[in-house]
Amino acid sequence: MKPPLEQLPKSEKILSADDDNPEGLDNVEQGNEDIDAETEDEKIKHDWMVAAAVLDRLCSFAFAYIFFGGTFIFVILFIFHP
Repeated sequence: MKPPLEQLPKSEKILSADDDNPEGLDNVEQGNEDIDAETEDEKIKHDWMVAAAVLDRLCSFAFAYIFFGGTFIFVILFIFHP
């Protein structure tokens, strides 16, 4: 005996729908919308992760430029300052 649809996880609701169960078919349609929403959310999440990686790379270059530039200036001043 199958448990009622309300107690099943979303993935099993989609799989348990059959022709003589219109409630199950509604859940299939709802499940497809949820999957589309999840993939859209994942696309947005991926875009933000790429943007964060680009910003991280830019900040690391800026930090390296400032660090090595400051070190270079310090060495030059240390060597050539009377």
